[in-house]
Amino acid sequence: MGGGTPSLLGPERISQILNMLQQYFVIAKDPEITMEVTPGSVSSGDMDHYVDIGVNRLSIGAQSFVESELRAVGRLHDPLDTVKTIRHARRAGIANFNLDVIVGLPYQTLESLDLTFNQLLDLHPAHVSVYLFEIDMKSRLGAESLLEGSRYHAESIPSEEVFVKAYRKGQERLLKANFEHYEISNFAAPGFRSLHNMKYWRREPYIGFGSGAHSFDGVARWSNEVMPKDYVEKSSGGKSPRVEFYIVNPEQALEESLFLGLRQLEGVSLKAIKEQFGVDITRYFQNTLEELQACAMVEMEGDQLRLTDQALLISNEIFQEFAVPSSRQAVD
Repeated sequence: MGGGTPSLLGPERISQILNMLQQYFVIAKDPEITMEVTPGSVSSGDMDHYVDIGVNRLSIGAQSFVESELRAVGRLHDPLDTVKTIRHARRAGIANFNLDVIVGLPYQTLESLDLTFNQLLDLHPAHVSVYLFEIDMKSRLGAESLLEGSRYHAESIPSEEVFVKAYRKGQERLLKANFEHYEISNFAAPGFRSLHNMKYWRREPYIGFGSGAHSFDGVARWSNEVMPKDYVEKSSGGKSPRVEFYIVNPEQALEESLFLGLRQLEGVSLKAIKEQFGVDITRYFQNTLEELQACAMVEMEGDQLRLTDQALLISNEIFQEFAVPSSRQAVD
């Protein structure tokens, strides 16, 4: 349960959702039930109720443990809220939790990032996600930065060089703490990889419920109305809330398998690709592979093709090199 702050629904509504799922689906024994939580949004008593209804993993949007960095991007919580949320979780019996951290926030320095990771490691999370701060036109801060303005703390966003050093520093700290770096942005203590994320990266089927949710059944992908109001109006009126539906053709499936597989540090099995798609990647992308290997962006070890460590921060550019000519078959 994620995207925004689902904990604002409260334990009773979350319980209704889980009960409804159990009425219509066969639920695996001892499922991992993850709920995203904004620090400070869940009381100690509510945490007990969430555990009672089955929630056993939390994804907590800490982002930073430096208050000035949180304020610069409009976060309403402070570092102590994160600590309190984790205390509530542990007291209620949830030891499996993820902490999100963002590198490249306005005013962030390598020294302040050390403070964040010191605090994070002291809290002993089971999983950590390290994301780069995204700068795009969809936010006031991002638009101001791209237009080289000074409002909304835009001039305090670190340089690209600091972005790279910050990511490397976070990676180094987590590896020294015995976390497993298993996906570009994700680190797990042994045995605590994110199960739902692994489904996405392995192209396994999943169903998304609610506004803005995406789904994949192994053949087709679809998404729902983004605005909750539109989603509710269509659903309650007997109409499908889907706004996009398309069949994934073989070329797209191959492309997805490559870029989703290469997000994982274990890489892609060339044997598995050939068995599934009948394609020998070493021949199909021969020139691309030779060029990327020559500049140490990808490497081969036995049957596995994977990104090198230095390629992780420019992974999107590398994925584009494996684009397969294709077209979508849209369906109303």
